[in-house]
Amino acid sequence: MSKSSNTSSNQKEDFSYSSLKTNDTIKIEKQKKKLGKFDPQSSRYPVCLVWTPLPLITALLPCIGHVGICDSEGIIHDFSGPYYISVDDMAFGQPTKYVKLDISENEIKEWDKSIMKGMGNYQKMDYNFFCNNCHSYCAHVLNVMKYKGKSNYNMVNIWWMVSTKSKYVSWGRLFKTYFPSIIIFLIIYFIYFLSSY
Repeated sequence: MSKSSNTSSNQKEDFSYSSLKTNDTIKIEKQKKKLGKFDPQSSRYPVCLVWTPLPLITALLPCIGHVGICDSEGIIHDFSGPYYISVDDMAFGQPTKYVKLDISENEIKEWDKSIMKGMGNYQKMDYNFFCNNCHSYCAHVLNVMKYKGKSNYNMVNIWWMVSTKSKYVSWGRLFKTYFPSIIIFLIIYFIYFLSSY
């Protein structure tokens, strides 16, 4: 009797334990479907493209910068060198502007999968400033996701989205973006002005 009772109690414990694991898994899956909090102070930009200036290059060409893409928790992923995707540590500093992407709650899980797949693919790739760069990586993620039903995004599309649809994080970050350019153009202007006399 004792053996059979012990067996039945063990079966009950196993059943309840497996049920608990299943319930926990369901809760985790539900949590994944919720967007993280938008919090620039913590560098959290859920389902966004983010942009930051490149040293010297952006000062000379203000429309050129470094781009990353964010998962549903807002963690930044950016292609910042050969075979390397930086995670939660954006190369060249904190973003100064961002583009909120049109991802529904039903697509969040697929979005995160697309970022992970894109990261896996680009960790096998060399970096080229002109033809396989941070913009290319972001375009690749959008293509994996088939964002808005398209799979032909490229670096020019990403540049255009950031140039025309972005918002600045704050007035301070706006100042950070353009202050070096203003200084350089003022120096050029005064050199030209003084040389004409």
